Amino acid sequence: MIFPGHIAAGYLTTSAVLAITGATGLTAGLSSNEVVTLLVAGTLLGDAPDIDILFFFLTKRTLKPSKLSDHRKYP
Repeated sequence: MIFPGHIAAGYLTTSAVLAITGATGLTAGLSSNEVVTLLVAGTLLGDAPDIDILFFFLTKRTLKPSKLSDHRKYP
């Protein structure tokens, strides 16, 4: 999945969890600032599955598309 897909999945998953648990709304125990903080954190953490690309870049020093498929070899 590409970067925007991870970001969208993180946002949608966080929104779904907040809606299912009832963390949003008038009777919720969270303030609007706390909900926004959780949405931002969930959205950014949506890219965590692709963090191995950082390790790939640090070791290979390249982000060429032909070499990028090798980044999946890193844990």
